[in-house]
Amino acid sequence: MSTLSNDEILVINNLSKSFPAISLDDPKPLALGVRSIIRKSAPHGLRNMIDSVSWHYVRSIPYLKSFLHYEHRYNLDGSISEPVSAEHRQFAIDLLISLSNS
Repeated sequence: MSTLSNDEILVINNLSKSFPAISLDDPKPLALGVRSIIRKSAPHGLRNMIDSVSWHYVRSIPYLKSFLHYEHRYNLDGSISEPVSAEHRQFAIDLLISLSNS
């Protein structure tokens, strides 16, 4: 299971101040490509941390479960982006099953 460290939680909480769609309390499927937008806005020294945080965040159980409840992905500002594809929804389901069996 992907577990967020205290440092990663702090980074996510700080990111959520600038990007409302990023949330630990109510995660939503994020629009494709948002990591590159976040990396561009981050100071150079934090880019590796952004990569690590985003990897763990999108593999967390609450985030994966959001694919079961939301029909659309969301831009960083919280506006609706594209629909969640059947392929991505199935990937989330498969990963949730895998995590529950480990």
